[in-house]
Amino acid sequence: TGRKTVEGSAAMVAAMLFSQGGVLFYMGFHNVCAASWCRLVASDVLVCLLEAHTDQIDNLVLPIYHAALLQML
Repeated sequence: TGRKTVEGSAAMVAAMLFSQGGVLFYMGFHNVCAASWCRLVASDVLVCLLEAHTDQIDNLVLPIYHAALLQML
């Protein structure tokens, strides 16, 4: 246990993008520009990299880190 795989990390990014895209579509954001998608993908990948390298309580740290990244990017 505790071993993280590339496949698991890719699945995490895919699940995050799929769920965020669904919420954006549901909320009426049908014409999101490519630059916004690039920022969203970049923040999701950075969160995934942090999750892959941390052994701490990532359920507390990752949402805070993700929210901060979304505000900065």
